[in-house]
Amino acid sequence: MYKAIIFDFFDVMRTDAYKAWLDLHGLKREGIFKDIVEEMDHGHIKLEQFLQRLSDITGQTPEEIFNEMEEGATLDHEVLKIAEKLRVNYKIALLSNAPSDFLRSLLREHNLEKYFDEIVIQAKLA
Repeated sequence: MYKAIIFDFFDVMRTDAYKAWLDLHGLKREGIFKDIVEEMDHGHIKLEQFLQRLSDITGQTPEEIFNEMEEGATLDHEVLKIAEKLRVNYKIALLSNAPSDFLRSLLREHNLEKYFDEIVIQAKLA
């Protein structure tokens, strides 16, 4: 018998803003664009450093990059409704390898913590 259901956050509950930004500029998540995001996902660099590195490559300011990423990101309210319904009978957890500070701020900003019994975020800076 199932006791818990685990959701990922990006590309499940919310659009992957980095993927949307890459698509906007006709770029692919490979080479340097893969390396940079993996550094952030593994907790080796913070969001600010990630944005600065993208800025150094593209010539856009970090603020422009962040704003474009956020404009391309949306919450999937249908998935949130499903999680809410499932929570009646199951423990609901969020598991993510996203940067902890960034994901926690998104969860607070959109009042999403209430959907989960547990939140586990793997990427943390040492």
